Amino acid sequence: DIRRRGKNKVAAQNCRKRKMDVIVTLEDEMTQLKESREKLMAERQMIDKQTRDMKDKYSALYREIFLSLRDEHGRPYDPAQFSLQQSSDGNVFLVPKNVTSEEQLEMNKKIKEERDKDSH
Repeated sequence: DIRRRGKNKVAAQNCRKRKMDVIVTLEDEMTQLKESREKLMAERQMIDKQTRDMKDKYSALYREIFLSLRDEHGRPYDPAQFSLQQSSDGNVFLVPKNVTSEEQLEMNKKIKEERDKDSH
């Protein structure tokens, strides 16, 4: 009976030790995961900022290029009617936008008014 109690005591101690080892291991894993999460969040913020910066640069370049283009009469192209598109070989083209017939009528009116102004 005494031997059995002694064995049980040792088994209980071993069980508690294994349980503590598991807890320590899990705590270490949690610490590593938290550190990894922090690094990933910082990287994400950096990438988001880079993306915003690139979009801003793209928009500025797009506007600069678009504003430098002129039609055969020396007038700037209307950004509502045209857009810039890049082909796979890197060339940039000015292409008409797809517009509704109502928008087209409105744009035609503006063009006609401008032509009438220019001719007077």
